Amino acid sequence: MRFFGFSGVDIFVFASGLGCYHSLTRHYDPIAFLKKRIIRILPSYYVVLTAWLIYQHLRSGISVSSVFANYLCVDFLASADFQTLWYMNGVWIYYLFALFLVPLCQNASLRRKILLFFLCAAFSVPFFSDIRLMLFSAFVLPITVPGTKKSRPDWPPRLLRFPVLAGGFWCT
Repeated sequence: MRFFGFSGVDIFVFASGLGCYHSLTRHYDPIAFLKKRIIRILPSYYVVLTAWLIYQHLRSGISVSSVFANYLCVDFLASADFQTLWYMNGVWIYYLFALFLVPLCQNASLRRKILLFFLCAAFSVPFFSDIRLMLFSAFVLPITVPGTKKSRPDWPPRLLRFPVLAGGFWCT
């Protein structure tokens, strides 16, 4: 059962890459892109993180540096003694990479898109011990898929959220 739960993370990372691609190809503005994600993600992240850090502090105690590292989403860089919500670090890394990859893939040839995908997949190989970068190729795939922009569905992409959400609940 646990194995199937991990596939929900893969689906989320893939869907996140697809969303980043479509968002950045509609209007490429890196500052607005990051600002929108900060406003949408960080408030709820901080609420959950605060509750979790209070619980962990009462349970076993944590250092002040770990608290700051978790709030800044750099707990893996700061060698924090307590790391939580590891996917938030990965999401921000993916968003930064998307800012560079989308312009490279937007008007690229099929050969260049395939090359970029395999370069990104090769980049993630040394990091198989780190889940944040191990899933990088799942994020990059919808960005480098040939013809992604031209094959937009006629129905609203928001309808895709329901089967992905249901599949994620079913897998966990």
